[in-house]
Amino acid sequence: MPLADGQHLTYGVSLDAPDASHQIVHMDDSYMYEIKALDNARWHVEGSRGQFSTGPGSSYTIDKSATITAQDQSEFAKWKVGRRFNDLWLAPDDRQTGKVTHPLDDFGDFTVGPEAVWHQWDVLPAVSTGTDTTKTRYYEATSGWLVGMELERTTDGSRRVDVLSDANVGIPTH
Repeated sequence: MPLADGQHLTYGVSLDAPDASHQIVHMDDSYMYEIKALDNARWHVEGSRGQFSTGPGSSYTIDKSATITAQDQSEFAKWKVGRRFNDLWLAPDDRQTGKVTHPLDDFGDFTVGPEAVWHQWDVLPAVSTGTDTTKTRYYEATSGWLVGMELERTTDGSRRVDVLSDANVGIPTH
């Protein structure tokens, strides 16, 4: 994983979701991942939550293969030690059409599709489809960094789009 101390990735969020009266309302939000070196072989990744709790709100220690070696003590994160941290980065051996990957967002298996263009990036889309929800994660095709994701629910009409808005990891932002 191409990690360095002080790296960060910030995502802007556009969210359309039903309110208490079931009317769709629009909200804008953002969240950030920050990377800090612990030593030459381990990094701490801290994910913040946005104003509307759109971000991950958890932290992990990963090694250079992006394998989680430790995590925060939340119920959500405790079973993830030993798994790959592919919420932010898709490893080269996972960047092939038809490959199944499992991001840490508990949304199920994602299947990598053929290279496409999304928000002016060349990306590898990874799609997970449930009974009423489709979630697509977009990884920049060359570097593997996550540049965005989309979530659509047919049951309540909600839609969410996260787009990389600021980063210092060597890929352009839009």
